Amino acid sequence: MIPLLELESLSLSLGSKILLNRLTFSLFPRQRCAIVGASGSGKSLTLATIGRLLPRDFPWKPEGSIRWNGEELLNMPKERFRKIRQGGIATVLQESMSCLNPSMKIGKQIAEVAQKICPTEWLEAVGLPRNLQYCFPHELSGGMKQRVVLAIALASKPRLLLADEITSALDTHSQEQIIDLIDRVCSDHNIALLLVTHDFSVARALCADTLVMYQGAIVEQAATSKILDLPQHFHSRQLVEAIFL
Repeated sequence: MIPLLELESLSLSLGSKILLNRLTFSLFPRQRCAIVGASGSGKSLTLATIGRLLPRDFPWKPEGSIRWNGEELLNMPKERFRKIRQGGIATVLQESMSCLNPSMKIGKQIAEVAQKICPTEWLEAVGLPRNLQYCFPHELSGGMKQRVVLAIALASKPRLLLADEITSALDTHSQEQIIDLIDRVCSDHNIALLLVTHDFSVARALCADTLVMYQGAIVEQAATSKILDLPQHFHSRQLVEAIFL
């Protein structure tokens, strides 16, 4: 089977500082993989590099390869990459709820990417009532906003969902709801998932496989259950132990 996403010796530097160090891994259709690490380990930067979402006002220097269905992404023209995003890769970033347009009703924001499917269908897909399409973002709770952001991502009918710390800004009850929701929609729509989290309990709930990052490098890569049972790297052990504190 051809990998859906393939990183080979991906590095990222900013001036003389190396931020990502020769990352290599593959993600296959419908596979779910977590990238776990502490703050500053490079996990969110990895997702931003894959999604070409790095801030434009910095002199980033990426090296290596990122391939989507065998097609190189790093130097791909913007127009071609935009087409891939429209039906291939969707992204839900940390604090992405703040990206909702405060002056636009929810239904209209979903309709902009809904590909001829009624916005209310995507609201129902994420467990929200149809009449929410007439609401503005400020009228919704944090958990509801996160569901709307996910609905917008799903409306592009992606094959891969890049999700960065999507539960960290929510209360415990909303976290559980979002985890259950992502589990269901990925299964229902055959979506692969690359999930960034600092919390191994979230990785355990959603992903069969896990990459552990430390100081910009992948230090352990295995089945999530295997790392939880017998972590090999000291940083993996620290993250696993944090579940039980």
